[in-house]
Amino acid sequence: MTDPTNDDLRQLFHETAAGIRPEGSYEEIRSRTRKVDPMARRWFLPAMAAAAVMALVVGGAFYLALDEGSKSGPAVTPDPVSTEILYAGVTAGAKAGGPENHSLFVEKHEVPALEAGKADPVAAANLAISGTPDDADYASLWPAGVSVTSAEASGTGEDRAIVVRLSGPFQERPASMSDRDQMLAINALVRTVAVAAGEPDTGVRFENAVGNGETVLGEDTLGITYFGQGDDDLATRAPVQITNLTDGQTVPPGTLTVKGVAAAFEANVGWALYVGGDAVVQSGFATAAECCVLAPYSFELKDLEPGTYTLLVHDTDESGEGLAVNQDSKEIVVQ
Repeated sequence: MTDPTNDDLRQLFHETAAGIRPEGSYEEIRSRTRKVDPMARRWFLPAMAAAAVMALVVGGAFYLALDEGSKSGPAVTPDPVSTEILYAGVTAGAKAGGPENHSLFVEKHEVPALEAGKADPVAAANLAISGTPDDADYASLWPAGVSVTSAEASGTGEDRAIVVRLSGPFQERPASMSDRDQMLAINALVRTVAVAAGEPDTGVRFENAVGNGETVLGEDTLGITYFGQGDDDLATRAPVQITNLTDGQTVPPGTLTVKGVAAAFEANVGWALYVGGDAVVQSGFATAAECCVLAPYSFELKDLEPGTYTLLVHDTDESGEGLAVNQDSKEIVVQ
């Protein structure tokens, strides 16, 4: 038996459903009812964000690389550096005109730089051995054909030394070379290298080009460390020197200050300015800072007119017997 209540409900549902009419097309209805996976949405959005960030990072890195490349440009060669080069020159000495009348003079020369402000000691060493001094009165005492191939410092403390490797005919002493000239040649090279390397108090050891220490100018150098004599050492340095002028230097008219060092009796330093070789146009005396040791002096040449002059600076003959004096000279051009 059928329940009349159920029949009434069934009839009501049927009538209600028959009155419903869907709006929109079939595809529109599908789109509204399509199921979207929430996990897919959560993955998609972060992935898009990450891709955008990566694009910015890669693009920025590429830009920075290009920018840095444009800034760096080609490698820049450091400017040359001025350093001391020691050469031998004639001084009065114990035997004027004899083989032992040489002492060392200092010239300033520019050499290539290893880095900004740091001179190349190899270039400096080769100037001391085979370079041409500015002053024609100076010369190297080394035989022709000798050269330095490397100069490198190693070790620490008392064991630190600059190892200088030589090539060419450096082992034998020329027959015409005196004992003093042998000593001066080695000392000039040692001092030049140490100063150029920025370590004037560091010793120097010699080796040949393949690394063996044997003899240098006839002297056994195996295991020996040489130290260059200081600026005030009269055993090797010239007793009188002009230090702020080079031979042939051009200067303006008017007043010129001359500076140098001298080891003179009672600190008396004489000077004279010549024109035409023998005509004295100015002369006088200066006083060094100390007596009998290498000490600085200075004086002024005044009212210089255009022309070519020879400046001579010397110590004095205190014996009164006309003995040779120690001197240094420079040609100057006033214009």
